[in-house]
Amino acid sequence: MPRRENHHPGERDAETSAQCERRKDDSRNRHLRFERLISDLSARFVNIAPDQVDGEIEAALKQVLDFFQVDRCGLLGTRPDKKFAYVMHACYGEGIARVAGDINLAVLFPYNYEKLFVQGVPVITTKLEDMPPEAETDRQTYAAMGVRSSLDIPVLIKGRAGHVILIQSLREERSWPEIYIPRLRLLGEIFINALERKRADQALRESEALLNLATDSAGASLWSMDVGTSLVSVLPRTRDLFGFPQDEKLTYESFLRVIHPEDREMVHLCVEKAIQAKGAVNIEYRIVLPNGTIRWISARGRCHCTPSGEIERLMGLSVDITDRKLAEAARRESMERYSAIVEAFDGLIYICSPDYRVEFMNQRMIERTGRNAVGEPCYKALHDRDSICGWCVNERVFRGETVRWEVQSPKDHRWYYIVNTPIHHTDGTMSKQSMIMDITERKQAEEALRESETALRYSQKNLQMLAGRLISAQEEELRRLSRELHDDLTQRLAVLAIEAGKLELELNKAPQSLSGPSQKISQIKEQLIRVSEDVHHISRQLHPSILDDLGLIRAIESECTAILKRENVRVTFVREDVLPVIPGDIALCLYRVVQESLKNITKHSQAQSAEIFLKSADNNITLAIRDKGIGFDPAEVRQKPGLGLASMRERIQLVRGEFSITSQPGQGTAVSVRVPLTGSRT
Repeated sequence: MPRRENHHPGERDAETSAQCERRKDDSRNRHLRFERLISDLSARFVNIAPDQVDGEIEAALKQVLDFFQVDRCGLLGTRPDKKFAYVMHACYGEGIARVAGDINLAVLFPYNYEKLFVQGVPVITTKLEDMPPEAETDRQTYAAMGVRSSLDIPVLIKGRAGHVILIQSLREERSWPEIYIPRLRLLGEIFINALERKRADQALRESEALLNLATDSAGASLWSMDVGTSLVSVLPRTRDLFGFPQDEKLTYESFLRVIHPEDREMVHLCVEKAIQAKGAVNIEYRIVLPNGTIRWISARGRCHCTPSGEIERLMGLSVDITDRKLAEAARRESMERYSAIVEAFDGLIYICSPDYRVEFMNQRMIERTGRNAVGEPCYKALHDRDSICGWCVNERVFRGETVRWEVQSPKDHRWYYIVNTPIHHTDGTMSKQSMIMDITERKQAEEALRESETALRYSQKNLQMLAGRLISAQEEELRRLSRELHDDLTQRLAVLAIEAGKLELELNKAPQSLSGPSQKISQIKEQLIRVSEDVHHISRQLHPSILDDLGLIRAIESECTAILKRENVRVTFVREDVLPVIPGDIALCLYRVVQESLKNITKHSQAQSAEIFLKSADNNITLAIRDKGIGFDPAEVRQKPGLGLASMRERIQLVRGEFSITSQPGQGTAVSVRVPLTGSRT
């Protein structure tokens, strides 16, 4: 059996007392360590940088979790209605699930919600079964979340609870000495203050960023002047604007020196007046940069006073408005030019709004309507109508289109040319400008011209018909003369040549003394033969009977042979797909063109050869005649055209053909003809 020790009752009391003292010492030591922990954490948050706040809070919560040896330690925030909470920062023990999303405190923890946010008192939960009956919903929620003990401490800021320090144990039940609650509440306040400083710093940074963005976007430069010392603080952008070196110490006098001499006194008086009245400055002036450039500046500022009402500084911004000033000057100049144009314009001008109301009328328009109709509908003022004109183009103009048109006014039955243009105003609205010119006389002249042109076309048609009849009559007369020369005169000359030949034979048989007369008779016979040939040539020139008998191709070939024999000019004739039968008027026209062209070649070109091309294609017949002679200047020929070219053109027009001639000095000449084969006169 084990040895059994007997203790005196006094000894047991002494031992119990010693244990109590040790527990008290442990508690005091633990509390002292907790105080040092809170003190250290408080010191770390005194001058903490804003970007380090979140990390330091997480580290502090980890130290609290380790100190209490619990499973969750966190800082909860609440939505504006305080009914929903969310985890702002938290630390978890190993293997403990994290709490995510909003927690509906009013529904899941109604007892805790009332205590924490309505009464502002902590909630200490050591055992779930010890929770009061009114906390049954909270107990069930704790049980579902696996919480066995919890300490919830509201953090009061300005007397109101908006955050909670939460410490929970999930593995075992824990007791929570109330002695730690004030320090934990203080730690929560330290956290919240640090977060508020962080938010304030972020807001300040965002505000500065927005201010910089706004000033950059507006091209503004900030400045601040100490009223007592006249020292001026500026941003680098402001130094650039005024041409100050980056290291120069700036004063109010520094700014006055760069202001244009004509504006300096005015600026100084405005600043002095603002300081005396503790008011604002709003002024525009010019500055002169070191390189002599003049810029326009718009400055706005306001006086800032101390709590006692003394003026401390004048702060504001300056904007370079040179471009705006130049634009305003350009607009003024443009308006002056516009006014001058309006006054000089020998016509009518009016401007109307999208609802057809007249906004402006020039003096001539006022005189025409008999009154200044500004404010009246344009259709009533201009055309004496009670409704919108059927020809109105306002919709097109207000879509941005410039519309030009002519209209006859029903009011005075005169014709007007109108130019309608959109006017875009700076406020985004639009108007329509109409410039109107009376073109009645022009319209009358155009009508008279059209009548004259009609009469001219009729006369030209008659002349063309007359020319056709004249050419036909001429050809008929030439044909008659050709027949008479060929059938009568040529035969008679032939008879005379034969008789002369007989007489020559008889004289050759006579005595030697008659040899002289025989030679003369022989000469007369030769002359008669040559005259007969010339008459035959003239007859063919007047009208080639070969054209009627054998056709165009044989007639052209005969003409080429005659030119070679008579003028020693070699003409190459090439034909391609030429119809065997060509209408008579076309054949005669083309033959006359060949005849006239070859005559010009032998007379003017000095060419030793020429080419003729004749081709049928696509129901047309084309003729080309080319030489490599000395050529000519077409401009000179147009100034003094000969009858030959005019005759060729006239003949081609009669058969509805096309005629062209090209030439250059030293480059030869080319004549081109194209005649349709359909619809010709046969």
